[in-house]
Amino acid sequence: MIQELIERATASGVRLTVEAGTLRAGPADKLVPFVAELKRYRSDVIAYLTRPKVDPDEWAEPFTAWLNAHCVADKRISSNLVALYRDFSARCQQTSDWPCSLDGFESLLRQVGFTLIRVHGEMMVERLGLIEDMEAARAA
Repeated sequence: MIQELIERATASGVRLTVEAGTLRAGPADKLVPFVAELKRYRSDVIAYLTRPKVDPDEWAEPFTAWLNAHCVADKRISSNLVALYRDFSARCQQTSDWPCSLDGFESLLRQVGFTLIRVHGEMMVERLGLIEDMEAARAA
Protein backbone atom coordinates (compact mmCIF):
# COMPACT_ATOMS: atom_id res chain seq x y z
CA MET A 1 0.00 0.00 0.00
CA ILE A 2 2.78 2.46 0.89
CA GLN A 3 4.72 1.61 -2.26
CA GLU A 4 1.54 2.12 -4.31
CA LEU A 5 0.94 5.53 -2.69
CA ILE A 6 4.52 6.61 -3.42
CA GLU A 7 4.28 5.36 -7.01
CA ARG A 8 0.99 7.20 -7.61
CA ALA A 9 2.37 10.42 -6.13
CA THR A 10 5.65 10.32 -8.06
CA ALA A 11 3.85 9.38 -11.30
CA SER A 12 1.82 12.57 -10.83
CA GLY A 13 4.98 14.65 -10.57
CA VAL A 14 5.33 14.80 -6.78
CA ARG A 15 8.90 14.69 -5.49
CA LEU A 16 9.21 12.96 -2.11
CA THR A 17 12.38 13.29 -0.04
CA VAL A 18 13.37 12.74 3.56
CA GLU A 19 15.52 15.42 5.17
CA ALA A 20 16.72 14.95 8.73
CA GLY A 21 13.92 12.46 9.36
CA THR A 22 11.22 14.77 8.00
CA LEU A 23 9.14 13.99 4.92
CA ARG A 24 9.31 16.76 2.31
CA ALA A 25 7.08 16.86 -0.76
CA GLY A 26 6.42 19.19 -3.66
CA PRO A 27 5.54 20.92 -5.84
CA ALA A 28 2.41 22.04 -4.01
CA ASP A 29 0.11 22.00 -7.05
CA LYS A 30 0.90 18.32 -7.72
CA LEU A 31 0.77 17.38 -4.03
CA VAL A 32 -2.86 18.34 -3.27
CA PRO A 33 -4.51 14.96 -4.08
CA PHE A 34 -2.05 13.11 -1.84
CA VAL A 35 -1.81 15.34 1.26
CA ALA A 36 -4.26 13.39 3.45
CA GLU A 37 -2.73 10.00 2.64
CA LEU A 38 0.83 11.24 3.07
CA LYS A 39 -0.03 12.74 6.45
CA ARG A 40 -1.82 9.58 7.58
CA TYR A 41 1.04 7.28 6.55
CA ARG A 42 3.93 9.72 7.12
CA SER A 43 6.08 7.39 9.27
CA ASP A 44 5.52 4.45 6.89
CA VAL A 45 6.43 6.59 3.86
CA ILE A 46 9.60 7.80 5.60
CA ALA A 47 10.53 4.23 6.52
CA TYR A 48 9.95 3.07 2.95
CA LEU A 49 11.94 5.91 1.37
CA THR A 50 14.89 5.45 3.72
CA ARG A 51 15.05 1.66 3.73
CA PRO A 52 18.18 0.00 2.40
CA LYS A 53 17.66 -1.38 -1.09
CA VAL A 54 18.82 -4.96 -1.38
CA ASP A 55 17.50 -6.07 -4.76
CA PRO A 56 19.78 -4.96 -7.64
CA ASP A 57 16.66 -4.19 -9.70
CA GLU A 58 15.78 -1.46 -7.19
CA TRP A 59 19.03 0.29 -8.12
CA ALA A 60 18.58 0.12 -11.90
CA GLU A 61 16.81 3.46 -12.27
CA PRO A 62 18.95 5.64 -9.93
CA PHE A 63 22.13 3.99 -11.21
CA THR A 64 21.20 4.57 -14.86
CA ALA A 65 20.22 8.17 -14.11
CA TRP A 66 23.58 8.73 -12.38
CA LEU A 67 25.50 7.18 -15.28
CA ASN A 68 23.69 9.34 -17.83
CA ALA A 69 23.93 12.59 -15.87
CA HIS A 70 27.38 12.39 -14.25
CA CYS A 71 29.56 10.00 -16.23
CA VAL A 72 31.24 9.69 -19.59
CA ALA A 73 32.25 6.44 -21.26
CA ASP A 74 35.53 6.66 -23.14
CA LYS A 75 37.94 3.87 -24.04
CA ARG A 76 40.91 6.13 -23.15
CA ILE A 77 40.05 6.54 -19.46
CA SER A 78 39.84 4.53 -16.28
CA SER A 79 38.56 5.78 -12.93
CA ASN A 80 39.06 4.77 -9.35
CA LEU A 81 36.19 2.54 -8.23
CA VAL A 82 35.96 4.14 -4.78
CA ALA A 83 35.82 7.67 -6.25
CA LEU A 84 32.96 6.65 -8.54
CA TYR A 85 31.18 4.92 -5.65
CA ARG A 86 31.52 8.01 -3.44
CA ASP A 87 30.03 10.19 -6.17
CA PHE A 88 27.14 7.77 -6.71
CA SER A 89 26.50 7.54 -2.95
CA ALA A 90 26.55 11.33 -2.61
CA ARG A 91 23.99 11.65 -5.41
CA CYS A 92 21.81 9.05 -3.69
CA GLN A 93 21.97 10.95 -0.41
CA GLN A 94 21.04 14.20 -2.18
CA THR A 95 17.83 12.53 -3.32
CA SER A 96 17.28 10.90 0.09
CA ASP A 97 17.97 7.50 -1.39
CA TRP A 98 19.84 4.88 0.62
CA PRO A 99 23.26 4.26 -0.96
CA CYS A 100 23.92 0.70 -2.06
CA SER A 101 26.95 -1.19 -0.82
CA LEU A 102 30.26 -1.07 -2.68
CA ASP A 103 29.72 -4.70 -3.71
CA GLY A 104 26.29 -3.80 -5.08
CA PHE A 105 27.82 -0.88 -6.99
CA GLU A 106 30.47 -3.18 -8.51
CA SER A 107 27.71 -5.56 -9.57
CA LEU A 108 25.75 -2.76 -11.24
CA LEU A 109 28.85 -1.64 -13.16
CA ARG A 110 29.48 -5.18 -14.37
CA GLN A 111 25.82 -5.63 -15.37
CA VAL A 112 26.03 -2.67 -17.75
CA GLY A 113 29.28 -3.90 -19.25
CA PHE A 114 32.11 -2.12 -17.44
CA THR A 115 35.26 -4.01 -16.50
CA LEU A 116 36.96 -3.66 -13.13
CA ILE A 117 40.73 -4.11 -13.00
CA ARG A 118 43.38 -3.79 -10.30
CA VAL A 119 46.11 -1.25 -11.09
CA HIS A 120 48.91 -0.73 -8.54
CA GLY A 121 46.68 -2.06 -5.77
CA GLU A 122 43.65 0.08 -6.63
CA MET A 123 40.43 -1.08 -8.25
CA MET A 124 39.75 0.83 -11.43
CA VAL A 125 36.76 0.93 -13.78
CA GLU A 126 37.81 0.82 -17.41
CA ARG A 127 36.19 3.20 -19.90
CA LEU A 128 34.25 5.23 -17.30
CA GLY A 129 34.88 8.63 -15.78
CA LEU A 130 33.04 11.43 -14.05
CA ILE A 131 32.10 14.32 -16.33
CA GLU A 132 33.28 16.87 -13.75
CA ASP A 133 36.72 15.22 -13.62
CA MET A 134 36.98 15.25 -17.41
CA GLU A 135 36.02 18.93 -17.54
CA ALA A 136 38.55 19.80 -14.83
CA ALA A 137 41.29 17.93 -16.72
CA ARG A 138 40.47 19.80 -19.93
CA ALA A 139 40.54 23.16 -18.14
CA ALA A 140 43.94 22.47 -16.58
